[in-house]
Amino acid sequence: MQADPATITPTVPLVVQIGFAGSRQLFDPTGLGPAERAALEADLAAQLTERLTRLPALLGLTEHHFLCGLSQVAIGADTLFSQSCAALGWWQRVLLPQWLDAYLGATDASGTPDFSPEQASTARALLALPQVIECRVASSSALRQEQFEDVNLAIVEDSDVLVCLLRAAAPGRPGGTRALIDHAVRVGKPVLQLDVTRQGDRVHVSPLLPVAAWPNGHAFEVPGLPAELRELPPLGLPSGALPPPALLAEAVRRCASLTTRRHSGLFKRAAVAIIVLHIAATVLALLATKLPAPWVFGLLALEVVLLSIGLRTHQALHRSSAGRVWALTRLLAETMRSLEAAAATHAALDFPLGLPFPRAFAPLLRSVAVLQAIRRRSDGASEIDDWRQRRAAYLQARLTGVGGQLRYFEAAAKSAAAQLRLAHRCFWLFSGTALLATAAKLLALLGAMPDVSAALVGQWSGLLAVALPVAAVGFLSWAAASDLEARAKTYADMQRFLVVQATKLASADARREFERLVRETELRILDENLGWFSRRLFSGVS
Repeated sequence: MQADPATITPTVPLVVQIGFAGSRQLFDPTGLGPAERAALEADLAAQLTERLTRLPALLGLTEHHFLCGLSQVAIGADTLFSQSCAALGWWQRVLLPQWLDAYLGATDASGTPDFSPEQASTARALLALPQVIECRVASSSALRQEQFEDVNLAIVEDSDVLVCLLRAAAPGRPGGTRALIDHAVRVGKPVLQLDVTRQGDRVHVSPLLPVAAWPNGHAFEVPGLPAELRELPPLGLPSGALPPPALLAEAVRRCASLTTRRHSGLFKRAAVAIIVLHIAATVLALLATKLPAPWVFGLLALEVVLLSIGLRTHQALHRSSAGRVWALTRLLAETMRSLEAAAATHAALDFPLGLPFPRAFAPLLRSVAVLQAIRRRSDGASEIDDWRQRRAAYLQARLTGVGGQLRYFEAAAKSAAAQLRLAHRCFWLFSGTALLATAAKLLALLGAMPDVSAALVGQWSGLLAVALPVAAVGFLSWAAASDLEARAKTYADMQRFLVVQATKLASADARREFERLVRETELRILDENLGWFSRRLFSGVS
């Protein structure tokens, strides 16, 4: 077990997802009566639950971690796992290869039903348990083998750890548990394999090995918070209580925003200081060539001081990683703002999970998504009827209100465009003046102007010809460091998109359409923020 160096121990609840798969037949039932078989299954269920009970401590999880199982709901091992989740108080997400009725009524290649009527009834009862917060189809294929392969891929992708319960002599088959194990090992996911053997009238589950002995066990990283959230306080919840998703998102947003303001101010002040100090040092160097000796020593000494301060400022800015921290925390704050707004609509919050966020964000994003799934499950049908009120609130708070994104992007686009115009105008002004100064000096050297004017021009034109281009480049450097050109363009594009999106949201006439539009809106906003993050992360003061 190890920790990601970009993360810290959590102070708020974070989910750990335990993927599961296993054999449909965990022991040979030959020669067993119903009572004997039931006794073996009960013994096996108790052993699996005992192994899972010890799993959090084995993984090094803290009191702030909570568990969520991820599996199918087939007969055999999947059924036992669902029962264990219920017994342990774990939440559970169920992924199916096809729609439930078709899944429960499916047959294999020989025509044998996958589920007997009793087993199908058991599966439906398990899916109705309150700990099952999601049940969805994970495949769009029409081919049976590909459907199961898609589910395996999804379980491995979404899990932090895989647990597999196998009959020791069970053969592997495409789309089966052994195929899932092979895939998990290839992609680096930790896998705990528990083998089941029957010994007379008893079944035995292999012991729980240390994590380091698992395939990829050494690579397991305890989910934590991004290191930039080291000042995030606990939420003050009762022990074991989980927060609403909006509360977690709000707490993270506030903490990230404070860090953002601190580091963005540092970066901007340091950037201005570096540019101004180097321009001033250039001017002093040129003045030293024009003034008499007593002044030269003082000017050169002052130039050394200014350059030293500029270099120290640049080095301090580099060591503080102010630009990187600013970019990370702003992205995190805006992501949490998006999730907070979407959470109020009851829409599913899994939409950021496929975006290329920094790796350290993943535990938080998964946790908010699972917390929203828990909330949607507990609310059930009670939240369906008031979606129009939620739509009005979302439009007002997120888009069209005083603090909404429409006004923000409109103002931000105008501000960035105005600053960019100013930077370009200053560049042209200083560059043009330098050009005129250079031309005037050339005319003076060629004797094309009166002696009095030539003497005055000769004294100062050289200074202007060198200092003004440096100042002109300084304005371009500031525009690049502030990302003005990209901001002006992308903010204007976002404002136009949101105008259209607000109209669509206002005219939505079904809850699912409204939730789809919310997810679409927030995805576009997050995409813009990721674009800014990519540019900002590699921008400096040049």
